[in-house]
Amino acid sequence: MQSQSQDHQHAMPHWHCAPSTLQEQLEWEQVLSGKASDAAELQAHQPGPAQAHATHGIDSWDCAVLQPSAFSHAAALPKDAAAWDEAMGGKTEHAASTPLPACAVVIGSHSVMAVVHDGRREVARAYQDSMLGHGLTRGAHLCTGAVASTAHALSHVAAAWHQTAGGVPPQVAATRVQAVGTAALRECADAAPVAHAVQRLLGAELRVISASEEGRLSFAGATAGLPAGQLCVLIDMGGRSSEVAVGVAGPSLEVQVASIPLGCSTFQHDPFASAADTLASCKQQAQAIVAAHRDVLDSLLSQHPKARGDAGVFVMVTGGTATTAAALLAGLAEYDRRRVHHAELGPLSCLEELAEQLLMSGTLTEAGTQPSGTTRGAGNWPVWLTASRAASMPAGCIVLVELARAVCGAVGEDERHVLVSDRDLLDALLDGLLSMRARHS
Repeated sequence: MQSQSQDHQHAMPHWHCAPSTLQEQLEWEQVLSGKASDAAELQAHQPGPAQAHATHGIDSWDCAVLQPSAFSHAAALPKDAAAWDEAMGGKTEHAASTPLPACAVVIGSHSVMAVVHDGRREVARAYQDSMLGHGLTRGAHLCTGAVASTAHALSHVAAAWHQTAGGVPPQVAATRVQAVGTAALRECADAAPVAHAVQRLLGAELRVISASEEGRLSFAGATAGLPAGQLCVLIDMGGRSSEVAVGVAGPSLEVQVASIPLGCSTFQHDPFASAADTLASCKQQAQAIVAAHRDVLDSLLSQHPKARGDAGVFVMVTGGTATTAAALLAGLAEYDRRRVHHAELGPLSCLEELAEQLLMSGTLTEAGTQPSGTTRGAGNWPVWLTASRAASMPAGCIVLVELARAVCGAVGEDERHVLVSDRDLLDALLDGLLSMRARHS
């Protein structure tokens, strides 16, 4: 059975909407720190379309982007349709009968992911590489540039909401918006700057969720549509952590979760090291961390005895590294959720080969920079592969291999049958919002 939020699965667009200039980044930092004293002090920008490689219209966030000048410390946040029109740079038709959309946002360690649903179909789904957790040490403050990039991504979400809702600002319908933060926000010294951006731009309260809740929600999203009672082990690999969830699909969602401090941004790439040395070092470190958490995995699996040696168990992986790898291995010129969801990764050695190919190409920083209309980027990689994602893929692939091999070995599953899920935490949040909407309609 298809979930409600899967009714609009086409090529997923990708943002390249980080602050485009140093001046703009500084402006966002002023806004978020509360140091911008007056809107006039900020450089005036003309709202422009979000940059995307795939499709057109609202599906690629082709709508005006709220600029820092609309959110200065002194300027009042737009509270009504007219004020939002002014901030958005144009008039919008307002229909009192227009149903308010649902919007789910995940602020991850690597990316900001969002989806807007008008009650009938998804009207926008995309992500931006904000790199919020890149280089972050536990207990340290977030990089102001990454916070600014996160705020800029949230402005795209606000713009998409505004356009979909017929001019109604998101602040008047906060119950229709849900925003959660994951590992980077769990581990940083102060998540307030990001919470402030979410509140000002979306009118919603940021919820920093625990690793256990993250794993349970990811499991719910990934297993939606599977037969009730299907036993699954899910690896949700993010930027800074991986949640391993074991349970059965269905309404009861009996799920246990363990979190392992491994993600695609765990290891920093040494630009002066050879590809072979880089991969060997990453593999060695990943194996050591997995080995150190072997008892955690064993304890987790012992809570579902059938997970060991049961031929019917599904081993699934989700997260940006997993879905990107599946799309690259399938040779997709455009990212297509339908082709990625429930695809088999094949032998995990394919991921190791992909990691080596990405490192050897020597053009990772140029990925995703080709002109609109082209399908292949630098190094013959598809243009939807962003530079930040390409840079994190080699280490991400190696980490995913070690995690998947450990899980497959523990449950006795053939590693060739590991399934990729394009549905995850974001979809679980959206499903919850749509269910709540249905109950109150």
